[in-house]
Amino acid sequence: MALQDITKPSSQPFYTQPDPAGLIAEKKYGLRYDPTTGDYVVQEYDIEYGLFGSQKVKWGNDVLYSNGTWYKIATIDGFLFDQSTKEETVAATQLADKIKTAVSNSHKGAGGNAAGYVVHPSVAVRGKPSAVNGQIFNPNRTPTVVLSGPLAGLGENTLDLNFASANEQDLFGNTEPAKGLLFYPATILENQQDHLRITQYNYQAPYKDSLFPVDSNGKRKSPNAGEILLNGLQRGTVKKEKVGLPVILPIPEGISDTNQASWGPEGMNNMSAAVLATMLKNINFTAGGLAFNGALKAFTGANAMPLAAMIEIIKDLPADAKANPQVQSQITAQIASMASQQAGFDISPETILSRGHGVIPNQNLELLFNNVALRQFEFAFPFSPRSKQEAKNVRKIIRFFKQGMAARISAQGTTSDASAAASGSTSLFLGSPNVFELEYIHGPTGKHVKGLNRFKVCALTNMSVQYAAGGMYQSFEDGQPAHMVMALSFNELEPVYHSDYSRKSIAGTDSEGRQIFDDEIGF
Repeated sequence: MALQDITKPSSQPFYTQPDPAGLIAEKKYGLRYDPTTGDYVVQEYDIEYGLFGSQKVKWGNDVLYSNGTWYKIATIDGFLFDQSTKEETVAATQLADKIKTAVSNSHKGAGGNAAGYVVHPSVAVRGKPSAVNGQIFNPNRTPTVVLSGPLAGLGENTLDLNFASANEQDLFGNTEPAKGLLFYPATILENQQDHLRITQYNYQAPYKDSLFPVDSNGKRKSPNAGEILLNGLQRGTVKKEKVGLPVILPIPEGISDTNQASWGPEGMNNMSAAVLATMLKNINFTAGGLAFNGALKAFTGANAMPLAAMIEIIKDLPADAKANPQVQSQITAQIASMASQQAGFDISPETILSRGHGVIPNQNLELLFNNVALRQFEFAFPFSPRSKQEAKNVRKIIRFFKQGMAARISAQGTTSDASAAASGSTSLFLGSPNVFELEYIHGPTGKHVKGLNRFKVCALTNMSVQYAAGGMYQSFEDGQPAHMVMALSFNELEPVYHSDYSRKSIAGTDSEGRQIFDDEIGF
């Protein structure tokens, strides 16, 4: 026999608790008891409305008390536990005794020991503090399924492919900075010229720890859906490993930035607002109504929800308001519109009011925020190398971006071989290209230019190179083009938020260590 519901829809809860998530007014806890094992549990519950107004207890995930033991949801409750001493309060001891009395009565009501039923030994202990378990107890958790055969181990391991490069660190990095640093023109650092510094990083998925968490042994564990709902997805950094040394380029002509926020017009007339208020008045009843209406629609094809909402609105009207001609006209138009739709004619209430009375409902039109936007940046860098070393730097700079923006394949298909993939290798998955961090640098100080915008980490989405920038192809003796233009298009990976202007930053994110000072433009 499984746990039996001692708490019924009409019962008073054993305990109520403010919801720490703030999603509902309070959490209710009821009692369940299994007479064959003696186990009992005080568990979160709510009332679920079914078809035709029926009610039943729907058990939630949080357990307050079970088999003489308090669980975490109880220990963080200041009414049940003193938060300074972490000791059980008198109120908690009294609640435990009340629970045990109810279990004892249920045991006797089921027939007691004579019927072969048992009760947990903790029920006999009264007036004393109970045991404490600081863990969260969720009796509804999905049991572990052990797969066998070809499915054995499925879902236990993380996807940890190796997308190593054979040469990017050798090409763009060096233990001697003077050799590894790529810059153009050759005099940009010597002249302490303001410049654009671009650093390249291998990419890593920023939501991996939230969506695919692992335990201390590197094995997959289930993500916490409740925590994600409550706190949102924590975004980590996309910067996995720095690729070589930065590229230093002159600040190009025509630089600009554009910050956008998406707003759009939205309307809600009084009737729409009244319907919404009716639906929000009792969410549980609304959910039950939706289920009933879905079943009704499946059998009859009729949609009763709009009419039911109208009836509820009319019930809420003050007695004197029902005789108001404006209210009557609006309700009449709404009901006539619903009736015409059932007859197969789509006539809106607005059309009825406009044709019949020469008016339309006030839509309370307002511009509302609806989305954020990602910024784009376009740059064009002309190259006219004046020496072999400068020409070599130009070639490596172009390759720095071309190779960095290319998608990656794993070394040996789906294996994690430490070696890099060779040209022509197969790969089940494609790895993300590298990402880039851009910053305008003041030449004399080596710090960010306060009068220019900052950047978030960017993806290089488009790159083009004109090898005959003057219109006619010209080259030096070794074949190096004399005039080239490299155009780069960058997209930021995440929007700019108000919090990005704070001097504080969260460890493990792209903003770690970054400070926006009061006298600079910022993003």
